[in-house]
Order: sequence, then structure tokens, then C-alpha cells
Amino acid sequence: MRYFFELIEGSKRVRDHEGGDYDDLASAKAEAEQVARDLAAEHLRKWRALPLAWRIEITDSFGQVCAIVAFDTAILGRKPTVKTSAEQGPQPVVLGWLEECRRAHSLLIEAHTLMQTPGTS
Repeated sequence: MRYFFELIEGSKRVRDHEGGDYDDLASAKAEAEQVARDLAAEHLRKWRALPLAWRIEITDSFGQVCAIVAFDTAILGRKPTVKTSAEQGPQPVVLGWLEECRRAHSLLIEAHTLMQTPGTS
């Protein structure tokens, strides 16, 4: 079956005019999740923030949305947890993924340092 991946960036939509053939929706969704991870990796390589608010809408040939792949879930493996603070009113606090981002950032700095060091490969 032919499915199309529509990339949603806030209010912008990047349309997929060609689409791709997949055995089923699960196969298309797995591919969309990999696309999200690949785009996130490209952002990290360019020292950009992770596009956690982006999503991919998987549509059929009639334009009907069959599934949605949220980048935060595809990249981090789960939705961020939101807590509220009683003293300051509702205030989102994202837990867990911040530590993962810090670790990824540290690894990038280490990799960059190794690439700049003569005699390492």
C-alpha cells in the first residue's frame, strides 16, 4: 500500500508528493520513526536543538491520516513527563530527556575533541 509522510513543523507542513510502498501501516510507521531519528541525528550533527515538537503524519492515497509519529516519542522512546508545581501554578517540567540530551551533548563534545586531536582516527 502507498503511504505518504507529511512532516509537520509547528504551523509549517512539508508535503510528500511521491510516497512509498509498504507492506502495511506498521512498516510505514517503523520507517517514519527511523526518518524522525535520522532527522534528529542530523540536527545534532549541526549543533541544533532536537526537533522534539515535530511530527510525521502518515497518510494514505486519499489524504486520510492513518498514523502520527511524534518526534519526541520516536527519539526518546517515550513522551516527556510533565509535572505541575503547586507553589508557582502549572509549570511544565520535562523529566528524563534532559539528562539524555546532556549525555548526548557530552558525547558530541568528546567526539568533536577527538576529531580535532592529531593522530586519532
